Amino acid sequence: MRFADQLLNPVPVAVTSLPVQLEQSDSDGSALSVPGVIAGRLEQQADIDRYSFEVRKGQRLTFEVFARRLQSELDSTLRILDANGKQLVENDDFRLANRITVQDSAIENWTAPADGTYIVEIRDVHLRGGEGYVYGLEITESAPSFELVMDSDKSWLTPGGSCALFVRAVRKNGFDGEIQLAVDGLPAGVTAECGRIPAGKGEDGCIILTAAPDAAMGAGNIRVTGTASLPVSEATAAAGDADAAGDRTKEAGPPVTMMAEAQPMQETYMPGGGRSHWPVAMHTVAIGRPADLLQVKLGTHEVRLKPGQSVKVDVEIVRSEGFDKNVTLDMLYQHLSTRFANTLPEGVTVDAK
Repeated sequence: MRFADQLLNPVPVAVTSLPVQLEQSDSDGSALSVPGVIAGRLEQQADIDRYSFEVRKGQRLTFEVFARRLQSELDSTLRILDANGKQLVENDDFRLANRITVQDSAIENWTAPADGTYIVEIRDVHLRGGEGYVYGLEITESAPSFELVMDSDKSWLTPGGSCALFVRAVRKNGFDGEIQLAVDGLPAGVTAECGRIPAGKGEDGCIILTAAPDAAMGAGNIRVTGTASLPVSEATAAAGDADAAGDRTKEAGPPVTMMAEAQPMQETYMPGGGRSHWPVAMHTVAIGRPADLLQVKLGTHEVRLKPGQSVKVDVEIVRSEGFDKNVTLDMLYQHLSTRFANTLPEGVTVDAK
């Protein structure tokens, strides 16, 4: 609504490319299509909506509720039942980007135990209902994919200095490939060395930002992305056609490219000193005046190790005049007992003392 050129009462809207189905007046057992989205409402107290769907044995599906994140009053609970009403799996809350618990529900990568008809059920955890208890329930085929999350929402540089952006991959539905990081939107005078998140057990990667010695003060909102390749066989099998996957592998077609944009997180410090996160809309990179630390110099920029071997790296710190306080050196991003990023190869540790 607009009044006197002012935006009033903004309403969040979810946009999807999937087919949308509206809840019927009697939703108990209504058939739904896969993939698709059901838009519904728990009309009254103790209301429970159930929808049936057909699957074949081994088919993998993901169910996700969009409600509380879009300002609905619904605190959902999601269940999958067999045709006889026996519960197979249930979820209340789930972790968004493995960093924050949200009061929406999600069941990821559920595998059908047999051909047949199943029921997905949604209700409020306290059996409430009413006009404000709206929801969107998305059902999709589970496919290999990944999400990216940035540990912070701001980076501060000084002319001639550098900083690190830490990015964590949340791997989904069996994806374990390499992810190449990239960044755009940097302010003038700032360059980036974009790392990668290794295949296999790799979760964390980083991007090193460096401001030129003559960089002027300024700021810019950046966008961090990750790109990965998925073999044709895996992409086709994820779509539910294993035979076609085999044929396409023989043809040696080009791999499928996947890309994800990193979700910035704002750090918050809790009572007692714990460090928590909240998702925000942007990450800002700023260039300011020289600070306490002017430069960190390394004796070497490349280390090669054999199993059981160790190496010492000399570090020189260039301080501002008058700054004589302790400086902590580390290659891990951690606070208290929680580690938020580790970009070292698997099996490599660091003794920063």
